[in-house]
Amino acid sequence: DHAHAKMIAAALLEQTFVGHMLPVETNILIFEVHGGWTPVKFRDYLEREGIRVMAISPTQVRMVLHLDITPEMVEKTIGVNRTMA
Repeated sequence: DHAHAKMIAAALLEQTFVGHMLPVETNILIFEVHGGWTPVKFRDYLEREGIRVMAISPTQVRMVLHLDITPEMVEKTIGVNRTMA
């Protein structure tokens, strides 16, 4: 799950709507969104795709991975985020 978190983090940081991201040292990602995206809008968009995240502040999103997340789920998450630009 730590490796999966790093893969998703790298893909997110390629997006113009992702701002500062805290260092990804475990299975938790915390990052800012901007450019027309709010954490709630981001969360709602991903939820429609079956991906759950939390809006934790007016600018930040929290994503937690765990051992039941498959490589296919990681690829889906990366793919969905690439469509959000």
